[in-house]
Amino acid sequence: MTNEPTSGPPASGLQSDESESLGKSESLTQRIILRDMILGCTIGFMPEERARRQRLRINLEIDVESSPAFSDEINDTLNYSGVVRRVRELCAACSHRLLETLADDLAAACFVYANVTRTKVRIEKLDRYADVGSIGVEIVRQRNPE
Repeated sequence: MTNEPTSGPPASGLQSDESESLGKSESLTQRIILRDMILGCTIGFMPEERARRQRLRINLEIDVESSPAFSDEINDTLNYSGVVRRVRELCAACSHRLLETLADDLAAACFVYANVTRTKVRIEKLDRYADVGSIGVEIVRQRNPE
């Protein structure tokens, strides 16, 4: 690989002076998005809710500090297949009464990864009321600076 200029903009779509200044940054925040995961879960306060598994729609936004910037290595970001697997496990084993408790568990599962700085978790019950599209909760958690 040479350091000679190439014709046209860099592959990243950034102009070369933008690319150089970003390349000098110490870290880069990336947002990993897991959207519209539909899982069955035993959850709810009322006995009729707990009588059968309920369909939940789960959305996660996970902010990840990555360094060095623009690396193509999986170890420099978040392997989201592990997050998806953990969300499935937590929902399968869930016996909580409140969505808020499950949301907090899902956020905590994201913070197992050292480079995660913030999570936003949205969980919606899809079948609770016949005349309501969904009902749910959204929480945001941030890692405490050490």
